[in-house]
Amino acid sequence: MFHKIPFSICSTYDISKQAVYADDENFLSPGSSVTFIKPPSTKYALENLYYMEDFFLVHWNPGAFTMRNSRQDTYMILYTYEGEGTVDYLGKNYTLTKGKGIFLDCSLPYSYVADMFWKYSILYINGRQMKECYKEYCKNGSPVFTSSPNGTYQKSLEQLLALYNSAQPHLDWMVSDCITQMLTALLQTSYEQSRKYTTTPENILLTKKYMEKHFETDLTLDFLSEFSGVSKYHLSREFKKHIGFSPREYLIQLRIQKAKSLLSTTDLPVNKIAHTVGIHDINNFNMLFKKHVDMTPGQFRASHRNQFV
Repeated sequence: MFHKIPFSICSTYDISKQAVYADDENFLSPGSSVTFIKPPSTKYALENLYYMEDFFLVHWNPGAFTMRNSRQDTYMILYTYEGEGTVDYLGKNYTLTKGKGIFLDCSLPYSYVADMFWKYSILYINGRQMKECYKEYCKNGSPVFTSSPNGTYQKSLEQLLALYNSAQPHLDWMVSDCITQMLTALLQTSYEQSRKYTTTPENILLTKKYMEKHFETDLTLDFLSEFSGVSKYHLSREFKKHIGFSPREYLIQLRIQKAKSLLSTTDLPVNKIAHTVGIHDINNFNMLFKKHVDMTPGQFRASHRNQFV
């Protein structure tokens, strides 16, 4: 493991078996760790890009633990290579065995303990968009992800460390791009894992397909509730859970997408397009279009018309 990581720029530290207590941290950590020494990030990277803060490869003996209560403005990915440990986060316990990792917001209290010999890595990352990225990650229900020790996460990690050990131009941009790919893979992995345990009900899929074919008609929540065979509350909750939008939000998205297509490819007047997509109040249409596209229908037509001529 880690055969690609240049250990010549790492320092190995033996961790004392003595328990140490601080105001914001309790820990007992018999074992050893490898600390990756990286060059400092530029001010531009700290303010605009994704960047790595620290990396550790840790070998813990049974019973070792860390409990953190302080608020740290960073995000941590803990990944297991051997053995087993338990992480307590947001009131839940997560057991991590080989190939399992957890993505944490370190501004929240957390703790972890070695249930047996535990070999794991800790990667601290940050960046301007981390808060929004982590919020998106949490939508899938669990902070835990699964990735083979030879899989996507490990490959991205080794690439990241190798970049920091190189002297390349535009290093901060390359690092940020690598972390972006890592985070995107984690988002996708987490989403796919959550879908295994959450199958979209057939009536929700049928309702979605019906809306896509008849979005220009008067599709009220009462009608969609009757069509799907469930209450309005249940439909709204399940539709949001599985599709990502409420029925009303999804209907607006469908209408706006169709309006964008008509504005780009036809000479139909804006009020005619509004009626065609099912929005019969032109002021409401203009308001919704501006809200979702960040420009008026006329501005959108002017900026997109040429590509279809």
